[in-house]
Amino acid sequence: PFVPLASKINQDKDKRLQTIAKLICEAANIQNASTWALENDEWDFAAVYFDMIDHFCHAFMQYSPPKLNSVSDNDFELYKDVINSAYRFQDMLIGNLIKLAGEDTTIIIVSDHGFLSGKNRLEKLPSFTAAPALQHRNHGIFAIKGPNIKKDAPLFGATLLDIAPTILTLFDLPIGEDMDGIPLTQVFNKAVEIKKVESWDKVAPEWNPIDKDKGNFSAENLTILKQLVELGYIEEMDPKDEK
Repeated sequence: PFVPLASKINQDKDKRLQTIAKLICEAANIQNASTWALENDEWDFAAVYFDMIDHFCHAFMQYSPPKLNSVSDNDFELYKDVINSAYRFQDMLIGNLIKLAGEDTTIIIVSDHGFLSGKNRLEKLPSFTAAPALQHRNHGIFAIKGPNIKKDAPLFGATLLDIAPTILTLFDLPIGEDMDGIPLTQVFNKAVEIKKVESWDKVAPEWNPIDKDKGNFSAENLTILKQLVELGYIEEMDPKDEK
């Protein structure tokens, strides 16, 4: 489904089929772990993170219709179906998770950004580290369904900062007054009470793995920060802060 003409590819020279296989494999492993947990563990809240669509788009969006001038006829014929197939595969995975979660569960699907497609695609990326982030669209998606959620109601103005307060409200838990986001109460069928606490950091400081006073930053944390810089999500770190 991803590459109907795969048999025509010389895989000694063209490694793109390996990229597709790797991304499918990673998504399947995330799905396997998630479905096992949903079926075998007691749970009140489950969060699953897929990055497959983003990686597929960075690698193959340029081959999607309509054909770009910078793409050869051969590459277009080989890889034009990859993106649509990736979305279908992701939909299958999410559909199974929703089925396992059950009708009494509130489901939220969110993406922090979109991806440039069609005539909005860039023919060529500039040569700097964070250039791939230029392929992103600023707007992502937010979708929610559940027992106390309005059906087919439009939602305007939601931001990423509103997701955590909305989830806390769903669980009848207070939101931190130091949170920048707000609960998206307009999605609920019935009015909900908004509870507040000064700060979750003060309620449960043991949830914070970083001791700022002791500078307890692991090598893994630093690697994550550098990745965020390279993707353009945060500014380059000051050398003394990095140290």
